[in-house]
Amino acid sequence: MSLTHLTVAAGLAWALAAPPAALAQDGAEAASPLQAGLALYAAASYDEALDAFEAARQIDLALEDRVTLAQHRMLCLLALGRTAAAEDAAASLLEARPDFVFTATEASPRVRARFDETRRRVLPAVVRRVYTDAKRAYDSGEFTEARDGFAQLAQMLGDPQVASADPAFADLGTLADGFRQLSDAAIERRAARRDYDTVQAALAVLPPAAPAMLPMAAPVTAARPAVGPSMPPPFAPLGIFTYDWRDKDVAPPMPMAQAVSGWWGSMGEPPAGTALGAIEVVVDESGHVVDARIYQSVNRVYDAVLLESARQWRYQPAMKDGRAVKYRRIAGVVSGR
Repeated sequence: MSLTHLTVAAGLAWALAAPPAALAQDGAEAASPLQAGLALYAAASYDEALDAFEAARQIDLALEDRVTLAQHRMLCLLALGRTAAAEDAAASLLEARPDFVFTATEASPRVRARFDETRRRVLPAVVRRVYTDAKRAYDSGEFTEARDGFAQLAQMLGDPQVASADPAFADLGTLADGFRQLSDAAIERRAARRDYDTVQAALAVLPPAAPAMLPMAAPVTAARPAVGPSMPPPFAPLGIFTYDWRDKDVAPPMPMAQAVSGWWGSMGEPPAGTALGAIEVVVDESGHVVDARIYQSVNRVYDAVLLESARQWRYQPAMKDGRAVKYRRIAGVVSGR
């Protein structure tokens, strides 16, 4: 049964279950559109409340205010028997707060049961929309927005009611977690690049060292010849940046030992040449792998094997201007090699 079968009487019972006691119609015109709408809702002036809520929708509201707006707009629509529009409002409410549920003091058991049914039906579409928006942000290089979107998606899929709505959501959750990790890595790379550029810019404007800036020489004595001031050691570039394939002036690390475990578990040994996924590793200045993440998963069971194998890989380190540097690379893994 859907919201479209909800009667006007049931909608009124829902809408009147818990009116905001602190708000009244008097003075509503002087309040913000949201406050005015809540006051009109409390006075059972549902048409006028909807007009106020529509005005409030044009304002950039905080999350909690958006939740309050969507909740009471939905209740007004139900009270007026406009159940199809109420379902659209429910979708907006659940997109803003996927874990929203009505409490026993806010609605009757019958209404709560109907809302839960609507929630089960609406949330899968919201899940896909959140994933699409987060992936679009990732593809556009908006990594912070992408990370937040994938984190919201993980929260939504953490609800058993949502996770069980579609068998494909298990793989979607794995995919979203991978993109969230990639977004975090991209944010980290950007921050490191900014730090590196800041250091280089500061070094570029430093004045040349003058004799007056050096430590004073030891006093000359008859017993010991004078010793001139020692020059400070040359500046060593800070190892704060991790390079990658975009840095054309860096020679990437060369594999020395890149074996993969032959443990296949219940999946059985795949034919030679089977792609087993791709893994992203960070190779430090000594050629050791200091970080490893699954970049592209083919078999979730085997991902753990790849990660454990990658941590034992060894490389000749990446080189920049004659010195070893950290480097982030992606390696495809194929069976039979």
